[in-house]
Amino acid sequence: MTILIITKEKSGLDKYSQELGKRLDIPKIESKRYFSLKEGLHFFRVIRHQDDVIHFPSQHFARYALFRRKPFLITVHDLARICFSLNREAIAERWWLKLDVKGIRKANHIIAVSQNTKDDLINYLKIPPERITVIYNGLDHSLFQPRKGRLFDKPYILYVGSERPRKNLNRLLEAFSKLKREFKLLKLVKVGSPGRSEIFRKNTLA
Repeated sequence: MTILIITKEKSGLDKYSQELGKRLDIPKIESKRYFSLKEGLHFFRVIRHQDDVIHFPSQHFARYALFRRKPFLITVHDLARICFSLNREAIAERWWLKLDVKGIRKANHIIAVSQNTKDDLINYLKIPPERITVIYNGLDHSLFQPRKGRLFDKPYILYVGSERPRKNLNRLLEAFSKLKREFKLLKLVKVGSPGRSEIFRKNTLA
């Protein structure tokens, strides 16, 4: 039997675990995705004593899975924060990310949500290909459907995502600024929250 960890926040990673939970008739453990030290210790004690295989829905649970003695599998969505210096992470966060790497390497099997993520796992973390299965994210057709016509009459560029530095929104704004000089009617449409902090939104609007 496999136990699925379901996280209760509202981001894409959390939606992934929640949608799996709706469709899989298996035991589940509800959890936060971000823990205080006390909460993290409690979560560690909970998962440590589970005899069944645990499915962790995000690579950032690998830091806790690392200390399990029982089998586990983990879904890796991307290795951006682990392999690329896109942010100036705090020292503590860099330490946690290193633990994530160790936990990913220890996983009995890994689900990658794209072939590119699988390639990164192989090239950057040296994971044997046979321990990785690519399973693409599903699509809920009750929410996402083809739309007839355009949202706006004027030409536009659509960006979907947060404003955290690793999303490289600054480069998009620079490129859009150059395009705008030639195509006066062009618009930039952004969909998504600021991220974990309103600082990102203030920087975007500045």
